[in-house]
Amino acid sequence: MKGKVKKIILWSITAIIAISASIFCINNANVRAEETIDGKELKENADGTYTLSLSVTGESEKRVNKANVVVVLDVSGSMDYGTSYTRNNQGGYGLVDGEYEFLYSYSGGWNASYNKIGNGTYNGTVYYISGNQYRVYNGDRYSASETRLDAAKRAVNNLANSLLKNNTTENTDIIEIALVTFSTHANTSQSATTSYNTFANTVNNLSANGGTNWEAALKQAKNVSFGTNDNDTTYVIFVSDGNPTFHDTNGGYNNYNNTNGVYGSGQEEEPNITRSYDQAKDDAKSLVDNGYQFYTIGIYGNVDRMKDLTTYSGVSATNNYFSAEDTEKLEKALNTILQKIETAGIGEVSILDGTTQSVKTDSGDLNLLTVDYTDENNNSFKYWLSIPVTANGNGGYTGTINNKTATISANSNGKYTLTWGDNNEFSLEGIVENNTFKYEWNGANDLVDYSAPKATLSDSKVNWDLSDLGTLLNGVTYTVSFNVWPSQTTYDIISDLKNGIIKYSDLDSNVRDYLKSDGNGGYTLLTNTRATLTYTDTRVSNEEQTAVYTNPDPVSTGVSEMTVKKLWENNLDSHHNDVNKVRLNVLKDGVKYGDTIELDDSTTNIATGATKNKWEENVFISTGLMTINKDSNGNIVSAVIREKGHNYTFEEIEDGTYYWDLAV
Repeated sequence: MKGKVKKIILWSITAIIAISASIFCINNANVRAEETIDGKELKENADGTYTLSLSVTGESEKRVNKANVVVVLDVSGSMDYGTSYTRNNQGGYGLVDGEYEFLYSYSGGWNASYNKIGNGTYNGTVYYISGNQYRVYNGDRYSASETRLDAAKRAVNNLANSLLKNNTTENTDIIEIALVTFSTHANTSQSATTSYNTFANTVNNLSANGGTNWEAALKQAKNVSFGTNDNDTTYVIFVSDGNPTFHDTNGGYNNYNNTNGVYGSGQEEEPNITRSYDQAKDDAKSLVDNGYQFYTIGIYGNVDRMKDLTTYSGVSATNNYFSAEDTEKLEKALNTILQKIETAGIGEVSILDGTTQSVKTDSGDLNLLTVDYTDENNNSFKYWLSIPVTANGNGGYTGTINNKTATISANSNGKYTLTWGDNNEFSLEGIVENNTFKYEWNGANDLVDYSAPKATLSDSKVNWDLSDLGTLLNGVTYTVSFNVWPSQTTYDIISDLKNGIIKYSDLDSNVRDYLKSDGNGGYTLLTNTRATLTYTDTRVSNEEQTAVYTNPDPVSTGVSEMTVKKLWENNLDSHHNDVNKVRLNVLKDGVKYGDTIELDDSTTNIATGATKNKWEENVFISTGLMTINKDSNGNIVSAVIREKGHNYTFEEIEDGTYYWDLAV
């Protein structure tokens, strides 16, 4: 009878373990001028993966360095619109097609004219402008509680008052402030001054009229002088309630406006807006290119081009652009800029972490690590804000953010709410672990009014750029975490090593740098090459500094061991006693893998050299990896294949006169 294997065992070995929540341990990188820092952690999950986290903790304080401030304020006619309205049958505003419009009175005679009522009162017939015509208005009339300009005056004066209080008898010019106003044209309404009264008097006397010329405004801001030998940082705060409608430079449009002595129609319509914007944007960029700190605030009206202007200038819209559709948000925006001017500390932060996802060898790049990242929208990256806390004895905790106390109280859902601020006006819900309050940073919140910058993976390097955030909040740790695991290639190499197919010394030296041998048949993998933190610390200087993260310990990389054993079950046939050797080949994905296995009376483990029981042999195999998700009841809801593994089969070498089964 022809000898044959009755059962060909197909192996597709995959590690299937339930996913554990990705929990990271923060080891804060309190950045100073040290060359090596902590702040990088690696935590083993219960599913064959690891969570890698990179952290930096903000350090800052109120420390006002000498600075110049130029407020560039829109005083175009639209700034006479109200911030809110109340019905008044003598008011100067009407509601036309859902929009509030100015109302006008008419004076006849030789000097006939239409006159804007504004926030005054008038009992006679009133008119509104439709296109280029005045039309009688018969609807409800309204008064403005406050005009946009009046609200802006108050907010700008408050900013100036706060800034100029930093000046002292000994240092009278820590802060100098100037005012540029613009409408159809622009001018320096107040030259550089250290006197609040001087500045405020100028602001209080402003009135609104004309169009909106961003180009003229930005050019004028650059021309403000703070003295020939002044090298202080200059902050330009650009405030406008509408898109540009005039420009000073022709731009090839041949649209000169003889009435106003500028280019453009003065109407907020296309293509006039785009033409006016295009002539202004390079002036914004010129400010930034010349070292000015540029901030923009779009207030009340339609200022959609303001954000574009900010980005084009070369600064981040996330950090330098503010949309303020009401007075409260205008005041908040100016207060945020005030804090930036008055705060020194860790900023311009960027983290770059090289992984062993791709290691260069003489024969090409080798993938030793898998980072769970497909693209910007499909990855395992999570972002966190956290602070250290101390139990307060009342079931809650206390911490500190920007030198102000934060209170953390327990909720009924098992989470905690953090409140913070002068009047506890800020609130976040998160968790407390290991005396740390942690909040998953999914979007803008009360603590930071912007979403977390997204980390990217490129050329095997994780890059998390926080420079758009400016100076980091004092005491707050910013963390990105993501999942990694040893790649299929790594497990293939290790199984080859443990089966004696290759020697450790045969590996490329670059691979040996990261795949470490303990000398006893065990191997571990370093997940990272080199991680750096670049930053500035304005408490010391504005120059960029670099620190290097301490890498975490390598991860374990065990492979599975498969036992092949011959069992004789046909006791009625004594011919099996004539068989003293069975020879089998292991096939990996259909290709012979390693040496032929010989099962006989005195087998020896080909991987370790140790003598084993009769008719038995061991082979190391490279398994795949699959993670599963379970619901709260422990039911499997999904599974994801991370590494595909291999198909292992076996074939008999020669014919024989026996009949047998193979059990693996």
